[in-house]
Amino acid sequence: MAQQPTAPAKVGASGAAIPDNKGDLNFNYAYMRITAMKSGVYNSYPSGWQFNAAKRMARGISLMGSFGGYIGDNIDSIDVRVAQKPAKYYLYQGGVRFSNRSNALASGKHMFLKPFAEVLFGGANDNATQMNHFSALTVGGGVDLQLSQKFSIRVQGGLPMFFFFGPVHLGSQFQVGVVVPFHKQ
Repeated sequence: MAQQPTAPAKVGASGAAIPDNKGDLNFNYAYMRITAMKSGVYNSYPSGWQFNAAKRMARGISLMGSFGGYIGDNIDSIDVRVAQKPAKYYLYQGGVRFSNRSNALASGKHMFLKPFAEVLFGGANDNATQMNHFSALTVGGGVDLQLSQKFSIRVQGGLPMFFFFGPVHLGSQFQVGVVVPFHKQ
């Protein structure tokens, strides 16, 4: 008589149990724009890609790594660099993603929109005449549109900051891509 009843398994609309994510892989189309703070000169990188991998460590917290490449029209005097065509920019970072605790709502229904926020730190480099290396910090977030248990669409944005010997370069990113989650068994 003193036993507590066990909580029912969370069940989705299809009647199947909803597994929790233990991590995910993500491949995005990416757009980035970088502005030099003192001069106001900016460069756009409209053709880019970003690969992310995340491993859930605790409820709502994942460790992640990110690597991306961006191609733009040129590098125009952001620093004292010779113009390069096409401009190439590579970004490699690691950090933490904060998200909801599971794939299910308290009612047991499947969660369709899954918001998240992330903070990443790492480096970047470009293809100037003498390759420049930057420290990079990105704060961002987005939402996963979960279409099934095996497939999601991710829309996200971020504000990267690039630290160089001169002025700080502020950027903006937009990404959209495919997410493949890994589930607990």
